[in-house]
Amino acid sequence: MPGDAFKHTNQENILDVIELAERSFGADLSSVYNTRVSTLGEFVDLMHQYTPGESATDCTTQQAFYRLRTSLAIISGANPSTIRPDTALADLIPLANRRQVVAKLDHELGIATELLVPRQWLVTSLACLLLISLAIIGPAWPYGLLGLFLYSLGVWWSYRTTTTLSVTTVGQLAQKLSREHYRAVRRNATTVNRSELESFLLDLFSHELSIPRQQLTRNTLLLR
Repeated sequence: MPGDAFKHTNQENILDVIELAERSFGADLSSVYNTRVSTLGEFVDLMHQYTPGESATDCTTQQAFYRLRTSLAIISGANPSTIRPDTALADLIPLANRRQVVAKLDHELGIATELLVPRQWLVTSLACLLLISLAIIGPAWPYGLLGLFLYSLGVWWSYRTTTTLSVTTVGQLAQKLSREHYRAVRRNATTVNRSELESFLLDLFSHELSIPRQQLTRNTLLLR
């Protein structure tokens, strides 16, 4: 049904995205936490109201790209003019020392890019282990506890060793940084392009909750 895109989404996960949006845009919704917000449109309106800053018309993703291009050129030694939105990140961040290079990129940008993620098969396997452990912790608690321990160890290990890129091109990374670190990537962090706000917020919910962007509208039910 129209507006039911979040029907099967855990409410805690939705609240996590709301908190991420507050951090990204520098909004403070603490004074309206008890306000009833039913739809994405109502949340967007609140963000418009409580996101501080002088209005501007410049493109945030473009600014993120140029900042990212400069940093990638520094850490890779590439000519900045050869780095385009469709340039493959794998060409600039080689597999052999990818974790070290990503750490340098984060330091250069001053942003935790969270560019590296565990492989999907490992995420699925750990999720199955967690569900099984929770299911048997009552009737067979020693095995349940062992499963939970192995799950925690697996999550820790997967993030400590992964070399899998969460996005594949420079342009995609610029878009990711614009959504998740809006203020940090703008040339002037005291300004905000309010015409971008709704689009960025809907993109944020789409990517964080793995819901197709076309299913999200202002009428999408948010919190029930």
